[in-house]
Amino acid sequence: MATTTDEQIQALQRLRQMAVTGRLAEAELELHAWCRRGGPTEARTLLAALMARRGDHDAALEVLGQPQRTSPQHLDPAQTRLTIAVLLTAGRDDEARRLAAWFYHLRGDDPAVARWVRLLDVPGLTELPAVPDATVERLAAELAASPQVVPSLVHAQKQAPRTRTISLLRAAVARVTADFEDRDELVYLTQALAELAELVGDDDDARRWAHRGLRLHPFNAALALLLGRLDDDEAVGPPAAEVLKRVALRFPHYPDVQRAYQQRVA
Repeated sequence: MATTTDEQIQALQRLRQMAVTGRLAEAELELHAWCRRGGPTEARTLLAALMARRGDHDAALEVLGQPQRTSPQHLDPAQTRLTIAVLLTAGRDDEARRLAAWFYHLRGDDPAVARWVRLLDVPGLTELPAVPDATVERLAAELAASPQVVPSLVHAQKQAPRTRTISLLRAAVARVTADFEDRDELVYLTQALAELAELVGDDDDARRWAHRGLRLHPFNAALALLLGRLDDDEAVGPPAAEVLKRVALRFPHYPDVQRAYQQRVA
């Protein structure tokens, strides 16, 4: 995003003051001329705000354009917020909801943006995800560079679980798995996803990731034990008793596996 010069900032302050003191038409005319010459985003946003103030919502939206077609690095939050507000005022709730959801996913890692979207209470936008995509993408990139830290992060959540952190880890680790072909790394990533899902009571996802990890490493004791705590679903994988038996035969000196197998077949 181009940097606004000191001269442009002074001009914007002058035009805002004109609007505040009742010289709306004069300020709007000057802003029109400035924007035609390629003025900064702040000038277009102020012009659109003045148009919306006098009820010309269509003209305001035309000036604002479509923020979702802007590359993320050039996105102007003020312009996007105003566009959502104008859409709502114009009764275009569906468009406002889609834009608000897109804005939240892109910039919701900024607490101010997340709070604004939630407080705006856009109709139909009642179930925002616990973690915005921008936050997930950033953590996924960090974990892709250091996947060996994942088990310790999961262990920390087992000791002191926090719902939002677990949601973030589940989303980020799931994205990271697509980047790895190494069998050993995939095993502990899938194990992490199974354990995180179990922590929040998502048995279906825990079972799915556990079976995926066991297909990579059929003798993974931790995943076998996890399955032993869940109901079977043979559409996803073999029964827990079968898995535990296989691991128990391979590791007869693992008392927890032996005990889990005996309890499963009792």
